[in-house]
Amino acid sequence: MTDTAQPISQDLIMLETLQALRTENARLQQQVMSLQQDMTGTQEQNQLLKREVALMQELGDVIVSDLDLDRVLALVASKGCELIQAVTFLVPIINKNRDSYTYAAALGKNADDIFGVTFPIRIGMCGWVITHEKPLLFGEPREWLMDEKTSWEEGQPSALLVPLLWKNRIIGGLSGMGKVGGGSFTRRDLELLTLFANQVSIAIENASLYQEIAALVGSLEHRVEQRTLELAATNKELESFSYSVSHDLRAPLRSIDGFSQALVEDYGATLDGVAIDYLQRIRSNAQHMGKLIEALLQLSRLTRDEIVVERVNLSIIAGEIATRLHEVEPDKDVVFEVQEGLVVSADERMMRVLMENLLSNAWKYTGKREHARIEFGLAEKSESGDSYYVRDNGVGFDMRQVNKLFRPFKRLHSDREFVGDGIGLASVQRVIQRHGGKIWAEATVGEGATFYFTVS
Repeated sequence: MTDTAQPISQDLIMLETLQALRTENARLQQQVMSLQQDMTGTQEQNQLLKREVALMQELGDVIVSDLDLDRVLALVASKGCELIQAVTFLVPIINKNRDSYTYAAALGKNADDIFGVTFPIRIGMCGWVITHEKPLLFGEPREWLMDEKTSWEEGQPSALLVPLLWKNRIIGGLSGMGKVGGGSFTRRDLELLTLFANQVSIAIENASLYQEIAALVGSLEHRVEQRTLELAATNKELESFSYSVSHDLRAPLRSIDGFSQALVEDYGATLDGVAIDYLQRIRSNAQHMGKLIEALLQLSRLTRDEIVVERVNLSIIAGEIATRLHEVEPDKDVVFEVQEGLVVSADERMMRVLMENLLSNAWKYTGKREHARIEFGLAEKSESGDSYYVRDNGVGFDMRQVNKLFRPFKRLHSDREFVGDGIGLASVQRVIQRHGGKIWAEATVGEGATFYFTVS
């Protein structure tokens, strides 16, 4: 080979190498361009995904935070329309009888024509979604099987419907009719609307529950108002009764007592012993009736009077009553034991009525005891309410008759044994009831009785 042939061969090799390098470079550039396109597409998808996530969060925050059902449904239609870019967006809700559904919200083209319209449960696309509890993605040329179409759905180029489920129970659906800009709804639209439906179901149930509670509260307020009016009318009747008792009944009794006394004073010398005894009995019964009327009036006042709550020292009240009872019957051998510092929040006047009746009751029924003992103290201290007791070692009573204890005029001992009007313990119970407390008793015949009470 000559010297001139060697450079030519080297040039060819260099040309081939250069061509190969150019080809590889072109291939690499193509790959770079493809990668750049892929990266651009991925970035666009990421941006779209971020926008969708942000929109879903915004939609959830908006609809779940509102508790007005009508506003929630209107927001659902507005945000749903925005989410899937629908020409018309509908929210069908199943009615209470569950045999029909009503378009409770509608937005977009011809929305006014469909808003508020009710259909049987098996009619139309929404009926199909509700009865089958499945989504429906409909677009030309695909057909969908239904029991019956409605004029509203004829000719729709595209439709997207999903069921609204709450705790596996169908409550309605979401419906997009027609895609903005033409075309059909996509699987991605279906995924977004399904996610949105989960939030919508929560929002609708929250708002519905709030609406039911508000209606219940309104009903209760009406019932309370009605009850208050009835109570006012009853109190007015009680006032009229009290006035009648106070004036119309006591006046004749005073006349009977007065004329009986006049007969004894003016004609006693001409009457025999039997006639005088009859007159004395008439006077005694008239006076007893007067005391009963006064006791009834007191019981009526305990029912009607307004309660003024303040700090009341029951120990001081018990001590004052014990002193007064000793002053009335100084020869009676009774030892009072009063625990100090027992204070309640209650109406002081009513608490005095309560303590007066309980302690006087104990004083009376220890009358035949040589060494009588009456105690007042704290029975139990608890978070639900402290309980107090009045205990005596008197005659006691049969526990089989305890149900008669707090009923007016129901006495467990005769007037021959112990004088009384049968109103005292009824008054005690009325005071306790007015304060939201409880009262009960335990006793043994011949060994005494204990009365327990709470003041809420």
